[in-house]
Parts: sequence; structure tokens; C-alpha cells
Amino acid sequence: MDRLLRTGLACLMMIAAPAAALAQPKPAVPVDGITAIVDAFKTHDIVALGEGNHGNEQGAAFRAKLYADPRFTALVSDIVVEAGNARHQAMMDRYIAGEDVPHKELRMAWMETTAPTDVWDKPIYEDMFRAIRDLNKTLPKDKQLRVLLGDKWYDSSQGPPMSRGDDAVVEIIHREVLD
Repeated sequence: MDRLLRTGLACLMMIAAPAAALAQPKPAVPVDGITAIVDAFKTHDIVALGEGNHGNEQGAAFRAKLYADPRFTALVSDIVVEAGNARHQAMMDRYIAGEDVPHKELRMAWMETTAPTDVWDKPIYEDMFRAIRDLNKTLPKDKQLRVLLGDKWYDSSQGPPMSRGDDAVVEIIHREVLD
């Protein structure tokens, strides 16, 4: 019986060992970030990019390269950003489309938000909007990008926000992108 048990265990291990080898994850391989994101848009309606710490200049530089990549603009029409009050969407649409918007008014899009600090008061956010506007000037109308402001509608003249706008982005994506 002891020999039968050992034989059974040996057979089981011979079967399990190859199966375990098959279950091993493939080793990580470096890929080009822009290519990976563009490829993700080929199979997904929504692709989310995290910024890391707000104000991350390296991330901002990467996103600027991504937006300018012709493969990206061939697939994407809407960019939803956390740094922007939905109250100013019509103004941002005009600005991104190339219309003149006074700088003081434009700044309100990213400065009048539910964020409790001046987290968006960094040049990279204004630079992002300007870069997308400039890029749109080079694209056919049907390929131009739209920037959707993902923070909830908020009017600072009515006092401080009652809550953060964290859930507003979901509603904006449903209404403006998916529907």
C-alpha cells in the first residue's frame, strides 16, 4: 500500500508540475506607454490614466506626447479631466475649439473646483488645455479633441462646496461619452 501511495503521489506531482509551470505569469516586458494606451483604446471605450501626485510634470509631459500622437487622435474624441468645474464646460468648449476666451475667465475652469486647496494652480494644467487647443487647430473638425471638465458643477459665489465632486465624473462620462 505504501508503494501504491508513493506511485500515486509521484504521478500526481508529474501532472501538477507541468500545470503549475503553465500557470506562471509571463515575465514583465517593457512596452512603449503610448502604444499600450493606443492599443487599449482599440478594445475599450474608456481608458483611464492616473496622474500620480497632482502636479506631476513627468506625467504631464507624457500625456502631452500622447495627445499629439496621430494614433491617439485617430481613435479618441473626448478627454475627461479631473481638473475642471463642469459649470465652465461651455466656455472650455469654446476655448478648445479655438475661440478667444479671456484668461481670467479661462482660469476659473480649473481654479473654481471642489478641491479644498489650490491643487490645480500649476502651469501644467493650463498648459494641457492650451496644448489640446493648439493641436485641434491642426486637425480636421471630425478629429478634434473635446475636453470634458470632470469636477461637479459648482458656483463659488454660493459658498464652499457641500461635498467633493468625486462622483460627478461618472455622470459626465455617461452623459457626454457613452450615451
